[in-house]
Amino acid sequence: MIISSWCPLNITVGSNSTPKPGFTLQLFTPLNVIFQDCWRSFFQSVVNLRAVTGHLLCGSHFVAKYFLSLQEFEFELVLSPEFVREPTVDMTNLNRLVQLRHLKLTGVDLIVQPVLGIMFHNLTRLESLSLIECRILTLEEDLSRDLHSLILIQVQSREEFSMLEGFPEPLTSLRYMEFFGPRLHCSCDNAWLDNWVRRQRQVQVIV
Repeated sequence: MIISSWCPLNITVGSNSTPKPGFTLQLFTPLNVIFQDCWRSFFQSVVNLRAVTGHLLCGSHFVAKYFLSLQEFEFELVLSPEFVREPTVDMTNLNRLVQLRHLKLTGVDLIVQPVLGIMFHNLTRLESLSLIECRILTLEEDLSRDLHSLILIQVQSREEFSMLEGFPEPLTSLRYMEFFGPRLHCSCDNAWLDNWVRRQRQVQVIV
């Protein structure tokens, strides 16, 4: 199902009927999407969600925890004037998506997330993580703690960031690390990376 609008979307699911397993939902609007009745079984049937929107909410909360069957989630936050005037939405409940295999976040300011350290906890089945044009200060071990199945990580950032030496340690399945236009902060925090890349036989690093 594809829903597209130039206006804010207020979506009410008025039935308890459940679509066939494997339902795909795509949402496109430059403004916010607000779901109602998020407890209904419809949300449990969605396994693929793509949203190019402002904030993606159920009531005042980030909607992720209601789509507990998601296997693929792509969220691009549209930086409209309405967005910059609104408070930060806590996206920590991404860590409730324990079935998730592929996650792509675009345009999300991770620096202002109140508990970024646990956002990716519990995602033990995640195979690919893409952070595109997301603001982030540091990639550290607390972020990657549970990402044991991760095969691919992609990072594209216009601002400088650091990757600490402990970040890749939990990533026992990692095969590809891709940086697009990398802007690693010139500091001792990143001094280890060059030697790590040279020693790698399992991970292909692409910059």
